Amino acid sequence: MFFKRVSMNSKSIFFSTLLMYSQVSNAACTGTVDEIQQGYNGRVSLISHSLYGDLSARDICRLDSVWSGVAIETCKSWLSTLLVAHSTGTNIWVQYAGDAACSSIGTWENAVRPHAIRLKKT
Repeated sequence: MFFKRVSMNSKSIFFSTLLMYSQVSNAACTGTVDEIQQGYNGRVSLISHSLYGDLSARDICRLDSVWSGVAIETCKSWLSTLLVAHSTGTNIWVQYAGDAACSSIGTWENAVRPHAIRLKKT
């Protein structure tokens, strides 16, 4: 009987967690890369009118330290993805947690960190 209760509780927790995550919305911004800025301090910033509706820079990550939970190795991978997208004109997809409009993502260091960045076939 004890194992059945644990099993039922585990199922309840699993389905509650699944329901919670299914209700979380994400902002997914799609467009081309206009510019990539790499600062002397390791900051990597993305400029894209088609993603954000203006030409202000959004910080993506830092190459010299963990920034907002983004690891250095992840930053290197994202920078590589941005460089490929910029050089080939391929669209990118930048996902942010939450339901904010892409145009309302803060600029520079006020930007929230992306959840994921990927190349997108047009």
